[in-house]
Amino acid sequence: MAFNFSESIDIYIAEERNEKKKQRKRLINFVLLHIEEI
Repeated sequence: MAFNFSESIDIYIAEERNEKKKQRKRLINFVLLHIEEI
């Protein structure tokens, strides 16, 4: 089994970070939309 475990963990961590960035962007956009409505 030539499975590179640490490499897959690095990929997983990178994807997790990307998801967090996307969620943060979505949250910021959501907040900005609501600020504009007020």
